[in-house]
Amino acid sequence: MSLLFGVLFVLLLAAGVVLSVWGLRGRRVGDEPRCRKCNYNLTGLTSEHCPECGTHATGENVVVGIPRWRWRVLAPGLLLLLVSIGGLGLGAYGRAKGVNWYAHLPTFVLIQLAEADQPPAIRELVRQNKAGTVEDEQLVGLIPLALAQQGRDPRPRSVWAWTELLATMHRAGRLSVPEQEQFYDQMVTLDVEFRPRVRQGEQLMFFFKHWTTGSPNLAGSFKVEDGVLRIGAWHQEDHHRCGGKFSHAGSGGGTGFAVETDRFEPGVYEVQLLATKAFTNPTFKRNIELTYELEILPPDAPDTVRLVNDPTLADAFKKAIRITTSAHSWGSPEPGVFYIEIAVDGPVPMDGAFQLLARIGEHEVDLGPE
Repeated sequence: MSLLFGVLFVLLLAAGVVLSVWGLRGRRVGDEPRCRKCNYNLTGLTSEHCPECGTHATGENVVVGIPRWRWRVLAPGLLLLLVSIGGLGLGAYGRAKGVNWYAHLPTFVLIQLAEADQPPAIRELVRQNKAGTVEDEQLVGLIPLALAQQGRDPRPRSVWAWTELLATMHRAGRLSVPEQEQFYDQMVTLDVEFRPRVRQGEQLMFFFKHWTTGSPNLAGSFKVEDGVLRIGAWHQEDHHRCGGKFSHAGSGGGTGFAVETDRFEPGVYEVQLLATKAFTNPTFKRNIELTYELEILPPDAPDTVRLVNDPTLADAFKKAIRITTSAHSWGSPEPGVFYIEIAVDGPVPMDGAFQLLARIGEHEVDLGPE
């Protein structure tokens, strides 16, 4: 059961409880005095106590009229209780048994749920379209929304479902030429990570990465061609590192290598990644030119980090820190060497610098800054 249906049934359950309680409390009819506790008719009573239950028959213990249920309120309340409890029960049973309840919904309801960004509804529309029970014309209206969701940053949880719908519409010939180009261009995103400020002589690590908005197989085979990294007039000659390793159908990945900075004089350099995103079956190519800035400081520069004094970012920064370890570097493995990778993954507009400490028994060892 989707969250939307769950919330709907809970609201119906709450309304049913309120109406049922109100209906059962009812209203009193008649004008005879009665005992509040046992409802005995106290008309003509000469004693101060109810002859039925012995309650003191004065003041708040005496009510007027006999209670009657409000059937006009109680009946809808009981109906809502029945529907909501049944819906919640079926939803729980379906989740437990793996029943696809979306398969039993009308197409117009599935489309409305898809427009509300519900991945199960999107996938069910794609499944029924492939089975021939939903026509292409019924899904064409979802193409603009699908392209918008595919291109969102950060990516919504529904992005893979939308990409599958777009691929289905593409195979059916329902995407215009501009829509096809947008679909392919948004399928794979390329980027480069590196330290923006280093001292001359320090090793500069580059990490080429890509992420996808769905399996690239949905758009044919994918690879990066003619990848070149340029730092000023120098360029990385190993094209394989810049491109070939991107050629797989996962949700993302990358490769990295080190550049020695001895060859560069201190100064500011333009870093460029030149590459071609290429798809086959059908053929689509898009040239990529990403530009960054790199500052190389003198060897004796006191610090390579510009501090940002913004306490409001502290909590987000701490949550975004990711530490991984590996027995191999990005380049050739070196026996007996252990690598620690520290990265910041999250909504913080900065990179991070760390002072690394290792604890061995009761002693701390300074591993240096990063």
